[in-house]
Amino acid sequence: NHQKSLPFEDELGWDVFTIKRCIQYRNSFLPKIKGSLETYQTKTKIILLFSLHPFVLIFILFWLTMVGAFMILALNMMDWDNPEYEMILIPTGMFFAGLAMPFLGFGYEKNKAVQLLKDILNARTFEQ
Repeated sequence: NHQKSLPFEDELGWDVFTIKRCIQYRNSFLPKIKGSLETYQTKTKIILLFSLHPFVLIFILFWLTMVGAFMILALNMMDWDNPEYEMILIPTGMFFAGLAMPFLGFGYEKNKAVQLLKDILNARTFEQ
């Protein structure tokens, strides 16, 4: 299949573009990349903006809000004279997992996309 061999799928404009890396696996944290070109004399500067899909961002914010509320509720219900820390461990773990997943997944995919773009364009530096 020709489409699977391409590194990016795109929407191109005159000096603005939106691309997303073509991957063979599922990753909800795959960044959407908006780029623009600025030309200075003999050089062209590529400016990139990486973003999450809006639905993924809304879901993560909802997740963190709900789990954070349960974490606060568990802290308020805790008997501090005889604390049972297991009560707070589950929502705390879920909160930090919900925080780490987008950072790790998004960061990994962003770094791969930047390196691939550098290789394709034979660029020295990127402004992100």
